[in-house]
Amino acid sequence: MKHCLVRFCAGTIVCLFIAVLGCVQKPAPPPPKPKAPPKPSLVQLNPRFLKKIRFFDTESRESLRKAVERSIGYFKRFPENKQISIASLSAVFSTGDFIRSLQGFLKLLDSDSLNFQRLSTLFDFYTYSVDGNRVLFTGYYEPVIEGSLVRTPKFSYPLYPLPPDLIKVNLKDFGVNCGISTISGRLDGRRLVPYYTRRDIDNGAIANVKPLFWVKDPVDAFFLQIQGSGVVRLPDGTVRRVGYAGSNGRPYRSIGRYMIEQGFMTEEDMSMQAIKSYFRKHSDRMWEVLWQNESYVFFRWVNEGPKGSINVLLTPMRSIASDPVYYPRGALSYVITLVPGVKGGVRQFAGWVLHQDAGGAIRGPFRIDLFFGTGDDAGNLAGRMKYRGMVLLLLPKKENFR
Repeated sequence: MKHCLVRFCAGTIVCLFIAVLGCVQKPAPPPPKPKAPPKPSLVQLNPRFLKKIRFFDTESRESLRKAVERSIGYFKRFPENKQISIASLSAVFSTGDFIRSLQGFLKLLDSDSLNFQRLSTLFDFYTYSVDGNRVLFTGYYEPVIEGSLVRTPKFSYPLYPLPPDLIKVNLKDFGVNCGISTISGRLDGRRLVPYYTRRDIDNGAIANVKPLFWVKDPVDAFFLQIQGSGVVRLPDGTVRRVGYAGSNGRPYRSIGRYMIEQGFMTEEDMSMQAIKSYFRKHSDRMWEVLWQNESYVFFRWVNEGPKGSINVLLTPMRSIASDPVYYPRGALSYVITLVPGVKGGVRQFAGWVLHQDAGGAIRGPFRIDLFFGTGDDAGNLAGRMKYRGMVLLLLPKKENFR
């Protein structure tokens, strides 16, 4: 009897153990890792496709010649054998390759022979392609802003030169290769820490630095920083130019995107003009929105301008800002898109452009910023520019220059 009880108890325990195991749910397998988006690849275009493009140009021949000559001048600053590599492309080019191909382009321009048959003797045509993505074109311009060299009740918002305590570090000097080449910061004791944010600076973090000039409106100052250069009209009527001197190294964040996310404005209504109009009606939200962009730009006086990131004068409707990781500085492209019309509506824009600038918001191969010129008229067009289009990158045909 005792043995039977023991057997019963043992059997019962085994059954209970199995039952408990059955009640315990097996942990769900971890969700599959999302696939990384495909990396943009540079694709060489088929001649059959290119032969269908007329390569007509909606802008002036004089502006094109000027822009190309400025890119040639940029390349001539370097030794002819300086190597230029392009992301996702195994071929390596030299500055000499670019100089000779652009000089050949000017000869075709003079002979009115900018057709695919003649162009293909100098260049190969490429485009970035990921699942048919098209490039988003926006616009920028050189503002004309009222300012003063001294603070007055009317001009009370400061814009600064590059602060002496801002340190720029070239990461390659330390053997660091992490996708960015430089960082900016300041010393806190013996530690290098990130530089002050836009909010910090507006709240007096660099009050010991003498402002370069003063303006009326923080919003106008913000958009001057976004453009990176401008013309300052002083109270006596004289004008002086300012150019980009550097930044605090903080990441750029679009205030337009923030305003859309907060429901302040729809994506369809978004433009520079709409943002300024919104702040006139909702001044209580101005600082909240402006401080979302921690990036802050410092200026310097310049004798001529505006100049792009490769330090050449920008040519309206010919110079573009692009990501130099994907587009070689100074290179030639052909683009087709739409631009705002002077009297409203839109018009087609097609023509030759040069990669002569860069921008904090212009990242990746599918973002291009088109330079519209100087003043309010250019600003009205640039502020409304937001259209998709096509970019063909022209690279020197290597066998011609060996």
